[in-house]
Amino acid sequence: MRKTDKKLENQIRVTLTELCDELLDLELGFAWLTHLVDYDRFPHSLKIVCVFDSTQAQQDFAQSPHCAQLQSALQARLKSLNISLKDISKHLFLDNEEACERTHQGRWADRLRQH
Repeated sequence: MRKTDKKLENQIRVTLTELCDELLDLELGFAWLTHLVDYDRFPHSLKIVCVFDSTQAQQDFAQSPHCAQLQSALQARLKSLNISLKDISKHLFLDNEEACERTHQGRWADRLRQH
């Protein structure tokens, strides 16, 4: 990883940590988030995965106004880092703990490879 990649990685991590804290405060069944990126193909390779504690919580969030608000907030925060994504919905994925347990026996590293 190049020095510039490390700096950008840290900026993304800080931004997503702030967003994670805000989502936790909403008490919507949100559990945690992570991101995946290949800096050789950045920004197209950036993937952000929001994990909920249950399938129901994930479905409820996806159908609520909070989902569109998350996309807007994420787009704005990434833009403040000079990261432009044409369609944020292609970079944002929702998942849940129950599904990981059911299909990957709780092994998130394996599950995240599918995103």
